[in-house]
Amino acid sequence: MKLASSTANRTVFTDVRIGSRPFRFTFQMFETKGHTYRATIGVPTREVVETLDLFRAYLLMFAPLLFLAAAGGGYWLSRRLCLR
Repeated sequence: MKLASSTANRTVFTDVRIGSRPFRFTFQMFETKGHTYRATIGVPTREVVETLDLFRAYLLMFAPLLFLAAAGGGYWLSRRLCLR
């Protein structure tokens, strides 16, 4: 992977699939004693993606119930205040 010259002294993140596995890589260019180096590290993100997918499924499952409960509670409060 090539980095543009504008990335000097900046940390850059990029997502890459190797085979079917997702990874997040970070690159940073730095200079020491007149030599320029590029540090690269990559970590698998499969667990993060699976957790976010599970959270999305739960959110889609429970959000309508929470909206109905909020609407019912608001209706109940407004009826109660109007009857006073």
